[in-house]
Amino acid sequence: MGNVAASRAFIGLVALALWLAPRAAEAGNAAAAEELFNAAKKLKAEGKRDEACEKFQASMDLDPSVGALLNIAECHEGGGKIGSAYSDYQRAVELNRATPNEQRKNEHDQFIREKMRALEPRLPRLTVVVDNAPGDVRVTKNGEEIPRGALGTALPVDPGPVALVATSGELRAEEQVELHEREQKSIHLALAPVSHARAWPWVVGGIGIAAGAAGIVFAVDYGVTFAKLKDTCHGDLDVCRPDDPGFDLDGANARKNRDAALGIAFGATGAALVAAGIAGIATKPSQTGWQLVPQPGALVGLAARARF
Repeated sequence: MGNVAASRAFIGLVALALWLAPRAAEAGNAAAAEELFNAAKKLKAEGKRDEACEKFQASMDLDPSVGALLNIAECHEGGGKIGSAYSDYQRAVELNRATPNEQRKNEHDQFIREKMRALEPRLPRLTVVVDNAPGDVRVTKNGEEIPRGALGTALPVDPGPVALVATSGELRAEEQVELHEREQKSIHLALAPVSHARAWPWVVGGIGIAAGAAGIVFAVDYGVTFAKLKDTCHGDLDVCRPDDPGFDLDGANARKNRDAALGIAFGATGAALVAAGIAGIATKPSQTGWQLVPQPGALVGLAARARF
């Protein structure tokens, strides 16, 4: 019986600890948020707006409060982000419902709604529509996701540039739009297959240019060697008797023949690779069909590969 009682007591202590742990963390967050809020108010009184706004946001992140959120809304409004400020006030209305003091709750509510009424006629509004939107479509506005249910609705936005991106699997659409105060716009996004950038045409073209340059080097050396042979042999390469007994006739002929073979090989390969690279850059990638891809070999090779 003693062991059973001890086990029950231990289980009870563990359960109590688990229950108290998150509440202790919440209490710690609330205390830190209060310190940040007070520091932000001091900075605000000193005219250090940007620093104050950062601390108000930090306080809000730790422990959401109406006071911190109203100051953040003021920061946004002062920075010209009236769409963000309006969203802050909307959230403040919801957060204020939990204010226990009725008089303070009513004062907050009246203040918030007055601020919203003042901003409403100034707000730019943007309607985003995704044509034939699939079920998994994801749309972002300046990196912030727009809920699917909000698509097709005129939403308040900040004045200035707005970057819209819609994605669904391999489909994508992008649009950049600029809005000013009181302006309303509607944007239709048409999803299309993503065009993947291909590196191989540039690699192949670069190798082709290098091969062509090597071919030119061998061609120049061929010309120099041939001219020296012709001069040494007095124009008769078939029956050559050099005046200089130290002249290596066999070596010069071998060099000339090597230069000719390598110059032609590198030149032809370079031309083919440059042409393949240009064709690859100029044509769009397809889901099916044939394409040239580089393959390792003794020099440089090409192979055809099917894509289905």
